[in-house]
Amino acid sequence: MFTAILWTLFLSAIVFGRLFRKNSVVRRLGSLTMPTVLLLLFLFGSEIGSDERVMLSLPTLGARAVVMAVACVAGSVILSGLVYRMIRNRIQK
Repeated sequence: MFTAILWTLFLSAIVFGRLFRKNSVVRRLGSLTMPTVLLLLFLFGSEIGSDERVMLSLPTLGARAVVMAVACVAGSVILSGLVYRMIRNRIQK
């Protein structure tokens, strides 16, 4: 149910943005995006820091997160290289 509400809000915001994109008030909302994201990250971090169970399992979670991050970056680099080579070969032909 919560996921359906999130998707509804997300899609409604897209439609709203498309309909009112020339409105100056809506265009200024873009400048609020970064401060809002930073505030949410701060609040999320403070919530995690106050949870004793999460803090105790942080070494395990942190190690897994590092492995996943390295794997994602490596996969992105490899796939980007392959796509670049495919595109370059097609342009040269």
